Amino acid sequence: MPPQVIDRSSFIQRWCDRAPANDDPFDEFFSLWIALVICARPLLQPLDFDRIDTDRRAVLKLSAAFSESMFREIDSCQDDLNWLAKRKGTHRGDPIVDVHDFKRAPGLRNLFHVLAAHYSGGNKAKPGRVVEAVVELLNHVRNNLFHGVKDPDDIDDRELLTRLNSLLRAILRAGRCC
Repeated sequence: MPPQVIDRSSFIQRWCDRAPANDDPFDEFFSLWIALVICARPLLQPLDFDRIDTDRRAVLKLSAAFSESMFREIDSCQDDLNWLAKRKGTHRGDPIVDVHDFKRAPGLRNLFHVLAAHYSGGNKAKPGRVVEAVVELLNHVRNNLFHGVKDPDDIDDRELLTRLNSLLRAILRAGRCC
């Protein structure tokens, strides 16, 4: 029997529909992230699949394709963005979330600093830079979730995920995913 062909947009929509059905911000994040990655992966080129960060690359390509609409959608989440701009990582005190030392750490710290400064009334960043920072923040937290750094019993982590879920929904809307 041949494999069943699945309608990609219906598949994505099912993941989007699962998100609000979850009372848990962690489950909601997982559902929204999966929808986003499935939506973005067709933008990858064959050579992109030889890399270890294909999901991140796919979402960055989607955000570049819809940068203006993503900025408008993200920017409409003012309460969540203002909260994030004031937040510091719990261990190192980095802007928004801690970034552990690894190859991309200085760049991520800088991006999160740019995002925090933009929404705290500091230096305004270009819309494309804000979108890139939000996507990198979502990917960084996704990595923390998948590797057990974020704790579902931690109230601060739950609040962070709740705030990020609104940004994920904004990106999905702007990227015409859900």
